[in-house]
Amino acid sequence: MIWIARTFADQGGYDSARIWYQSSIDASVGLNQKEVGFALHGLASIDLEKGDYEAARENFGKAMKIVQQIGDRTGEAATWHSLGTINLKKIDYEGARENFGKAMKIWEQIGNLAGEALIWHQLAYIDLEKGDYEAARENFEKAMKIVQQIGDRVCEAATFHQLGFLAREQGRLKEGLRLVALSCVIDASIGHAETESDINALSGMASELKYTQVQIEAMLKEVAEAYKRDRGLSLIQAAFSKD
Repeated sequence: MIWIARTFADQGGYDSARIWYQSSIDASVGLNQKEVGFALHGLASIDLEKGDYEAARENFGKAMKIVQQIGDRTGEAATWHSLGTINLKKIDYEGARENFGKAMKIWEQIGNLAGEALIWHQLAYIDLEKGDYEAARENFEKAMKIVQQIGDRVCEAATFHQLGFLAREQGRLKEGLRLVALSCVIDASIGHAETESDINALSGMASELKYTQVQIEAMLKEVAEAYKRDRGLSLIQAAFSKD
């Protein structure tokens, strides 16, 4: 029943997913605690998606008790991460850092690099919100190192995009534009759904510099070549050089 609930949730059918998750809980009590924990996590995720943070916190709390009891380290890390996300939604940055830190510790212990990268990305977001651009850059670069290592092209493109806007916030519009251009190149190469919105963002930034379409196309070729040489490292260094 859980896979049915998950299918509905993935398609946005949250009411149907809730019914199937609850049915899984009712059928599994006393039999399979891991499934109960997974179903509770699924219910909590729906609550989080719909903005019912108190219900989400309650169900994540129930899930946490189970995953800790049965020693499910992956489930525990995922739950700490979700609790941190609630803190983030409620603008409780210190609470978010604390819960993300607990998740990070487990991800590091069990070697979940994708989990680590996601948390570095969210810690960078907190730094951005608090205006600590140097810390944000460092954390985005930590995320970048991991996603390039594991070959996560979607997250790689998203991180170049964020670094580009960070450079823009620091007054380095031309250098930031190149990083956003590289995110467009990567997303287009993998046929990602965000390609169109990336291009719109690129066009908006380029218009600030009064770039022509010819200049934009030349820049896209330039950053693609830079990526072939060093996976974009030189573009990042240029964007955040102290010179």
